[in-house]
Amino acid sequence: MNLSTNMNLSTKLILGSLSFSAIVATALIYILLNVQSTSDISVVQQSFVNKQLKAIEKQNSLQKEQDEERKKRALVIKIDQEFRDLRAWLLDLSVSWLNEAEDNANASLERLKTLLEQLSVIDKGLAQTLLEKIEQLNDLMLEAVDAYVDENRVKGNSMVSDGRLLVIDIGQLIDNFIQESNVNLNQFSEQARKSGQIVTLSGNKLKQSADSVVEKNSTLLSVSILILIIIISLSLLFSFLMKREVCLPIERLRSTVERIQQESDLTLRFEVRSMDEIGITGTSFNLMMDQFASIVSQVSESCLEL
Repeated sequence: MNLSTNMNLSTKLILGSLSFSAIVATALIYILLNVQSTSDISVVQQSFVNKQLKAIEKQNSLQKEQDEERKKRALVIKIDQEFRDLRAWLLDLSVSWLNEAEDNANASLERLKTLLEQLSVIDKGLAQTLLEKIEQLNDLMLEAVDAYVDENRVKGNSMVSDGRLLVIDIGQLIDNFIQESNVNLNQFSEQARKSGQIVTLSGNKLKQSADSVVEKNSTLLSVSILILIIIISLSLLFSFLMKREVCLPIERLRSTVERIQQESDLTLRFEVRSMDEIGITGTSFNLMMDQFASIVSQVSESCLEL
């Protein structure tokens, strides 16, 4: 007899149940570990998404600042163009003394004031400085014209010279602002480019994580199907073994008892194939039948003697 035939039924059941439980537990642990791994990847994906959202939010903020800077720069360029027109009309007035030139200069000055009012909303300090210097230039050139009219060319030339200095000063202020605006726009563009790189990098990592999740889920599905097949196979095997180790021996024992009862043949015996509970029961049954047959034989011999 091998080892399995010497085990009792309770030991076989316990070993079978433990083996089955160990396989199921191992499968569940594997699935849980894969689920945990996928969950960890999801957390990483969430961090990438948060980085993307922050980078996109920063890009939107930079875009707004760029738009504001461009509007401000475009407004200052308009002011510079209008200031050039004012200079031209004031120069024309200083040479021609025509009322038309003065009217055009006044109209240009009013347009400049309107533009400077718009600029004051964005940069009040610059707008105020430009307005003061432009008004000072306008007054100075008008006084120069009056000096020329009074034939005081020395005074007129002196005022025109002072006006040139004011023009240079105003032009320098405008040029400095435009250069500073260009620097700001370049910085905004660089920051937007870096934010775009962050978005692209996060997107690539997010795609890699998503691909990893898809791959893990595919593997987990395949393994889960395999585990399910193994568990079903083990269940069928366990059922087969239980039938072979328990049901069939009990059926053989029952069949033996029925044959003895039907045929009244006391020589029939149960075939013992294992030493488990059923085998021990069969052995005891055979011993009982031996004793019963002996008693019957003794009774028969006594009857013959009588």
